Amino acid sequence: MPYTLIQFMITKQNFQFDVPVRNCPTIDNIFVQIEVSIVMRVRPGEDNIKNFIRKTSVNQLNEQLEAVISERIRVLARSKTHLEAYSIKGKNSGRGQENAKSVTHQLTEYMNGIFEDKGVEIRSVIITNVRLDRGIADQLEEKTTYASKNTLEKKQQSFELRCINDDQEYNQKKEKMKQGRQAETEEFNKLRAEIEKDHAKINADTSKIIAEVRENTWVEVAKVNAISALEAEEVKAETKMIKARILAEGR
Repeated sequence: MPYTLIQFMITKQNFQFDVPVRNCPTIDNIFVQIEVSIVMRVRPGEDNIKNFIRKTSVNQLNEQLEAVISERIRVLARSKTHLEAYSIKGKNSGRGQENAKSVTHQLTEYMNGIFEDKGVEIRSVIITNVRLDRGIADQLEEKTTYASKNTLEKKQQSFELRCINDDQEYNQKKEKMKQGRQAETEEFNKLRAEIEKDHAKINADTSKIIAEVRENTWVEVAKVNAISALEAEEVKAETKMIKARILAEGR
């Protein structure tokens, strides 16, 4: 029965290779460990696949990748201080994003130049982590903690000072408003006293006028009554005289 022997099976998918590059000296002679993740694939096309099969085995690829990336990472670390080394971490890290992109782009281009004729395409090189020696890391953490604590204390002092200033400003405004209310109350009481004084004067003048009118009225009434009584007496006297005259003439 005829059959075909398949000697190699090549995936078209991306695959990942992780390399921890240890003991990388920085420009200030601090040793760091830089962890790198390489994403790659076999280049499409029959010639590329043949080059991959003939020129590279799996073990050789691992060794070559590790050797090339280790050499480049050590050169890169030697150009940075141990603090600056953190800026190259990550493909899209927040801090030092442009620097990280530039570094990964350069590494990717450099490795593609080496592995292109081997049928391998490097899709991306990502620096996933930068580790310091434990002692150095502890010192940095202590400095960072101290700096954070110092910053926190300054912010706390600033906050407390702001609270004091706000309280003082509030008390000043409160006192000013209180004084303003007192001044308005005094002004109102003064105005009310003046109005009440004027009202009392008007009432007194009115009462005086009414009393005078009443007194004058009583005088006039008494006068009228006296005149009326006098006239009545005169009428009575005249009537008596007339009656007496009539009686005298009748006799």
